[in-house]
Amino acid sequence: LHGRLLRSGAGTEETPVQDLYFLGGRGTLPGYPFRGFAGDRFWLVRAVATHPLRRPWVGLRAFVAVGQTHLGPHTLPSGWEDARDSAGPRASVGAGLSLGWDVLHLDLGRGLQAVGDWELTFSVSSRFHPWL
Repeated sequence: LHGRLLRSGAGTEETPVQDLYFLGGRGTLPGYPFRGFAGDRFWLVRAVATHPLRRPWVGLRAFVAVGQTHLGPHTLPSGWEDARDSAGPRASVGAGLSLGWDVLHLDLGRGLQAVGDWELTFSVSSRFHPWL
């Protein structure tokens, strides 16, 4: 297992809308709309396991993620109609391939609740995000 297992955050009623937390899509809850859930509080548990198939070029990945947002008294600005409170925990699972020393990822994930769907993502390992 690798990556950050638990992330969380909290704001107050005075937190400006630009500082709200968002979940949904690649890197958080695959299989849900990108930034589909907003809140002044959130938590996210995400676990990823990689098994080498042909080291270092190809590995098989599996992941599970569970998270929740709470919007509180905030009213979202016009144009943010797609974002909402998660209304309880949301979960997603998936599998994929890691390529080239686990730098590139090709994953297929599914959101498990009714609004969840299949999502195919191509991404770069999070350990390179500060450079990008």
